[in-house]
Amino acid sequence: MPGTDAFSGISDEEIAALFDPAVHKIRRARAAVTAPVSGADGTAASEAASAGVLLASEAARAVAGTVVDDGEADPEYESMLERAHHLMRSSNPAMVSRTKKRLKPPNVVRVGSTRSCWTNFAEITDSLGRERVMMKDYFLAELGTTGSLDDKAQLVLKGRHTSASVENLLRKYITAYVMCGNCKSLDTVLEKNTVTRLMSLRCLACASTRTVAAVRSGFKIVKRGQRRKERAAAMT
Repeated sequence: MPGTDAFSGISDEEIAALFDPAVHKIRRARAAVTAPVSGADGTAASEAASAGVLLASEAARAVAGTVVDDGEADPEYESMLERAHHLMRSSNPAMVSRTKKRLKPPNVVRVGSTRSCWTNFAEITDSLGRERVMMKDYFLAELGTTGSLDDKAQLVLKGRHTSASVENLLRKYITAYVMCGNCKSLDTVLEKNTVTRLMSLRCLACASTRTVAAVRSGFKIVKRGQRRKERAAAMT
């Protein structure tokens, strides 16, 4: 689903660099090393600064895995960028080759005077890879109503509901139970830990995991005598 981005055109790294104190420390350290020094000891300070820059360059080349002689120039930006892309493709090809999912908005129509029908409920659940019963329970709990799935897997809701209100809830559901918090991918699966009974969201693109809240059951009407029967059954 398309979302709004308050910092459109600015990457997350650029935003983080504005507030990260470590970045400012690095910039101040670089300015101190490269700043010209005047006076009698200016030549010695300049040589020390050049040596420090040279050591930093050699350390960067060692981390990058390139072997460069002293008299050879530093590798170009394009070659380093190509090497980074190659490593990213070889280590995680699914993250590079994935395509963005396009979901159709919910289509909710009126059925009579007291009910509404979500006609493309099955199509959306299949696109998200989620169980229909789980999504049904979520929307019934959030809408505070009752409903059921018909023979065409359409969600019939009690009350008057619009496509806009259901779409807002669908956005909340995708953010909480579908979208990866790390890479924003929708290729995720829900898993339940049999020991802790906690639900976790695992991303198939970047392999990150996070714990999610359990989906509440839908609103249910307790008929006369049903609560008494349940208590009697629990005591036996």
